[in-house]
Amino acid sequence: PRPAQVRHPRRDQLAGHDVSAAAGLLDGLDRRLRQVADCGLPDTLVHGDLHPGNVRGDAGHLTVIDWADSFAGHPAFDILRLTEDVDADAAARLVDAWARRWRADVPGSDPHRAVDLLRPVAPLRLAAVYAMFLAAIEPGEHLYHVHDVPAALARAAAVARP
Repeated sequence: PRPAQVRHPRRDQLAGHDVSAAAGLLDGLDRRLRQVADCGLPDTLVHGDLHPGNVRGDAGHLTVIDWADSFAGHPAFDILRLTEDVDADAAARLVDAWARRWRADVPGSDPHRAVDLLRPVAPLRLAAVYAMFLAAIEPGEHLYHVHDVPAALARAAAVARP
């Protein structure tokens, strides 16, 4: 499968990689995703790699570029990616604004809970995307990306710890 087809990470998408760090998260993934569904947000078009480097323009007009990792899935994946590398206060403000909008559009939904539940799943999804990328690139390019999957798995495991 192509990265755009990754909706939720699966153990088979990570075949050949050491998933021991994130094994507990993978084992409980189905239960966690059912809890996410109970939060009441619909699947949407998800960019999949939404970060400031994929936005171009000026104050009057912004364009989101690089839709190669897009998929139909939970909208929290984009807010999690967007806030991944910003300071905690700014991230909280962005998530709060995002959640307010979702609560207005989908009354009774619980966007904050969805974000909390998907926080460790987001890097796990990226690990699956990176694994598929590695499987498709030329062997000579592997050395530049060999650490992408383990790093994403370690981040997923670290975020999943209570």
